[in-house]
Amino acid sequence: MEFVSKAQGVYFACYRIPHTEPGPVYQACIMVFPNTDKTRDFARKLSRFILAKLDLPSMLSWVLDQAALFSVLAMLSETNPDFIFADIVDGKVEKLLNDLAPDNEKNTIMNA
Repeated sequence: MEFVSKAQGVYFACYRIPHTEPGPVYQACIMVFPNTDKTRDFARKLSRFILAKLDLPSMLSWVLDQAALFSVLAMLSETNPDFIFADIVDGKVEKLLNDLAPDNEKNTIMNA
């Protein structure tokens, strides 16, 4: 939890990769959700988006997490410009990820 608490001033963070299609833009592999009112509101919006689309065929629903992130973040950028998103690779959170565990521990976990 120390990792998340250090992401002060950010309401949500994940990897953002430049693509023209929405699916792979916001990666759901590592996400930071600090415990704030704006983050809880963001999570509710993600939940509503996902729940509304659960009946999609599995061929489409496998990218539902990224589609929700793309759609909700796009909507928030228009309607709530004070919502602070951090791209993990922009340096705001990347150091936290790198310092989460020493390289030898990461290698042990990945090779287990």
